[in-house]
Amino acid sequence: MAKINKLLFLLCIIPIFQSCFTTHYTPQKTDEQIISEQRDSWMGVSEQNLYAHQNWGIPDKTGTDGAGGKIATYYRSKSYYSSYTGYISATWVTSFYIDKEGKIYNMTARRE
Repeated sequence: MAKINKLLFLLCIIPIFQSCFTTHYTPQKTDEQIISEQRDSWMGVSEQNLYAHQNWGIPDKTGTDGAGGKIATYYRSKSYYSSYTGYISATWVTSFYIDKEGKIYNMTARRE
């Protein structure tokens, strides 16, 4: 009987210890990684599709790229909560570079 109790105890306790030592860590993406993924997804997209997109629309500012194309710039304020610092508010400036054929060839984003 004592052997059965020991065996049952071990069968119950081993999974508990195992769960403590097997953790799965998923690192958070950096701002640079997110920007790079976004940039890649917009390459070659038409200017019209950018302006029609629900998150972008008409740019807040436009300018020239110096090569016959345009730069469409957007300003977006974002607020989020950090358990370390409380609420944080930042303005993101995102610029899409559009060539003379009307296709996006670059995108930059920075936090101000």
